[in-house]
Amino acid sequence: MRRFHFIVNPAAGRGKALNIWSTISNSLEDRAAIEGIPMVMTKSYVHETIPALDPETILVSVGGDGSAHYAAKEALRLGCGLAIVPGGTGNDMARNLGLPVDSDALMDMLLRGTLQTIDVIRINGNPVFNLAGFGIDAEVVHWIEKHALLKRVGRMGYGIVVPLVLWKHRWFHAAVRTEDNVTYSFTNASIFAIANGALFGGGMKIAPTACPSDGQLDLVIATGLSKLGILRLFPQIYRGTHVSDPSVTYLKTRRFTIEFSYPLTAAEYDGECYDSPACAEVEVVPELRVLLPVSAVDEPKSLQ
Repeated sequence: MRRFHFIVNPAAGRGKALNIWSTISNSLEDRAAIEGIPMVMTKSYVHETIPALDPETILVSVGGDGSAHYAAKEALRLGCGLAIVPGGTGNDMARNLGLPVDSDALMDMLLRGTLQTIDVIRINGNPVFNLAGFGIDAEVVHWIEKHALLKRVGRMGYGIVVPLVLWKHRWFHAAVRTEDNVTYSFTNASIFAIANGALFGGGMKIAPTACPSDGQLDLVIATGLSKLGILRLFPQIYRGTHVSDPSVTYLKTRRFTIEFSYPLTAAEYDGECYDSPACAEVEVVPELRVLLPVSAVDEPKSLQ
């Protein structure tokens, strides 16, 4: 028996999520009956109260990365598995997991896919599933959140906003102590990303070797850049070539502590706005069960 509870975000992807939901809701039960797969499906909209569910139920996010972030937190809280139907503008988490976008392939994944455990970033206990960003990245996300029109332009919004937030951007200092008791000091930092997957921001390859099931956190920190230097770095991030830039430090570790000398006010977790902690304990925990296609024989891999 397959039990699904769909969490639909009607605003995601400028109506794309609703169109996908319409296709799946009209076809999935018929397809399951034809293939002889017993199935039960229920639905709520994002941020509505989720009804009591059977523990074998799989929560299905229909929306973008913000919707997946919300559904993943609920899946952990309820002890359920998670499935992602990408219907947003960026869909970075789905892309990092190698999920399909075609409706037929998505329905096949729902009916025949298998649950596999992937990593979760824990920041002072708070779960993050794809990427946590501090500095210019978080400032961009907070700016977009305040301007509804920018949300409508999709992934282009990120590139539009970067020059706008640079004029008031403040560099910060950060100290990182890894599980091996090695301390790194980063002065005049502008980008600090903790990645579980390779992509963020609608396809930017912030951490090209990150893999959501390797038990590692990928840290990407850019320091010593002028505001013009920050602008020049962003095209490299789209290609993933920024990691060879002298201003960028790339680390891998399972846990670490971080302390900001000038406490930041903004953070972004999976593209959602959060307040930045002045200090934090960060670790990776393999704890989220995600439905993957049967064609994904191996676990999700990095982009390299």
